[in-house]
Amino acid sequence: MSEQDEERTPLRGYLTIHVGGYKQVRKDTYHVFSAHPTALVPDRCVQAATYDPDTPEWMEEGWGVGDNPRDRFCRWNSSKPLRRFKGYDEAVAFIFRLRQKRKRPHEVYTLVYVTLGALGRPISQPVSSLDEILAFEAKIAAEREEIEKHQAEQRALSEREFPARQQLREAYGYSRGASLSSFLGVVRTEGLAAAKTKYPTSSFYRNVRDLKSLGLLD
Repeated sequence: MSEQDEERTPLRGYLTIHVGGYKQVRKDTYHVFSAHPTALVPDRCVQAATYDPDTPEWMEEGWGVGDNPRDRFCRWNSSKPLRRFKGYDEAVAFIFRLRQKRKRPHEVYTLVYVTLGALGRPISQPVSSLDEILAFEAKIAAEREEIEKHQAEQRALSEREFPARQQLREAYGYSRGASLSSFLGVVRTEGLAAAKTKYPTSSFYRNVRDLKSLGLLD
């Protein structure tokens, strides 16, 4: 894929920027170290810890670029909205400008891609390239295809076992319609003669009459 192709590739989801190694400095707070309980260190002198993306602390202690004019950070798990980027190059350029402006080598900026998963719920993934985003979307598409295939198989199985169920429920009510649908399934899979042996005579002829009235039996 060429750079021009990458530039034109639309993102189905969006990118946000996770910030590690950042904290809000509290002027009146001091740290006490267990090895030296008499030593008090101002909060500004203690660096924030950084964590790997696969650890719970990465999300719990992380920050993100907020959706505000001054690019202020907000807690990663807070209710405040994060700035969203629809283009990969746009997000990378923003990180570059952020590094130049802040000049904080200890801070770690990570792109996080957010999109709809195979079940239709938002899911996210730290990424470092457009190829990783495309691979993530391809994985979701494969999962979605597998789910849709399974659902289609289940619908086909249900239709074989309970044919015309909705039509029968609308005509005869929920309970009677379900019973007729089950009867019709037996007739279509095993034949009318087999169905006759499985149902009481009165129920059999009543079922046949009701199904014929809707044109579901010859």
